[in-house]
Amino acid sequence: MHDAGEPSLQRLMALPAFSTSGKVALKPGFERIRALLAGMGSPERGREIVLIAGTNGKGSTASMLAALSTAAGVRTGLHTSPHLLHVGERMRVDGVAASADWLAAQTERYSGLFDRVEPSFFEATLALSLVWFAEHDARRWVIEVGLGGRLDATNALDPAVSVVTSIGWDHVDLLGPGLADIAREKAGIARAGRPLLVGALPEEARSAIAAHAATVGARLMEPAGPQQAIDGTWTLQTPLRRAAGLRLPLSGPHQGMNALLALSALDLLHGSPVPESPVPESIVQHGFVDLHVLSGLRARQEWVQPWCMVDVGHNPDALEGTFRSFQQASRPDAGAAVLVLGFLGDKDVEAIGRIAREVFLDMDLQPEIVTVPTTGARGMEAGEAAMRLQAGGCRATPATRPVADLLYDLAPAGRPVLVAGSHQVAAEALRWLDRRR
Repeated sequence: MHDAGEPSLQRLMALPAFSTSGKVALKPGFERIRALLAGMGSPERGREIVLIAGTNGKGSTASMLAALSTAAGVRTGLHTSPHLLHVGERMRVDGVAASADWLAAQTERYSGLFDRVEPSFFEATLALSLVWFAEHDARRWVIEVGLGGRLDATNALDPAVSVVTSIGWDHVDLLGPGLADIAREKAGIARAGRPLLVGALPEEARSAIAAHAATVGARLMEPAGPQQAIDGTWTLQTPLRRAAGLRLPLSGPHQGMNALLALSALDLLHGSPVPESPVPESIVQHGFVDLHVLSGLRARQEWVQPWCMVDVGHNPDALEGTFRSFQQASRPDAGAAVLVLGFLGDKDVEAIGRIAREVFLDMDLQPEIVTVPTTGARGMEAGEAAMRLQAGGCRATPATRPVADLLYDLAPAGRPVLVAGSHQVAAEALRWLDRRR
């Protein structure tokens, strides 16, 4: 058996990655990914592919669509990034991730190809995902776009349906100074004559995407907003059906829109006639309820222990939904909650501080906020994170110990704890929490 420390896997992990190396790892264009896929036998040819882009919600939406597809009996490959505990998490078929053994063997098999093409880590793992899907004869491939869309390696693929979940202020240094600029980059995944599903967008972003869709001849589709009942169930109106009484595994109004986009994409892919769909609503409900098992999704409002939620939200819009979900679930001990937060250096931490203050304002006491460091070229020290949260109006204390040590001390008290702010921090928490299960 291959081990994660085996030389072949080490070579894969040593490829330049945006999460650790920053901008130097970004290699816009499709020459390398096309060369990789050609060298691997073009596994993507003839596949039913969905590309999902967006500032927030793309991972959740991709996972929901994959879970719905698997529940409907369609063998489905799901590519997401970044990974949390093991690189194989990026490539899953019906929720099952590629093993370290398989990855090591494939990295060794294609080592010469990697040497010639010199891909980024993202490009190499995307190509390996497609090989994994092809080996398992996955009929539908759901692909989460990396950064932007227009020049992202995933856009070398030929999608049957494209989705843009949301447009917000993130990676403005790379995607453009305004929402319209960011929207145009993400709308680059649209294809002539094919559906482009979009979520609820700011008008500036919506106009930019509509103009781009008209230019390339894509069929812009904007599903009507989801509705949530008093009992917490959702009504989702897709272009082809109205599904009522659905229960979602993730809370927050933004998850209703993510679910709507996933269900709309499912209906488009199945070409369901009106008024009935070939995917019954009982199966749709099964896909949503068993999301985590069917897709392998982790760290999206996940209560890993009864007292600890872990979430990979890392920008203001995403963390607002996470904060509200956590607040609603931890009200019995209002004022006793603890937030363990760590951020990468390009995040608007001041805005996150303002949002945390607003969300928790109606609690008797503000939660205790502890900041932890992140590493790599884009890392941020705990002290800087605390100062920037303070500038946003939220008092925070920098930690001097690892996340695992903080959780070790907090566990006996049973205080509600949220760990969030970056994939790095979420992964540290999961490693410790999973061992206690």
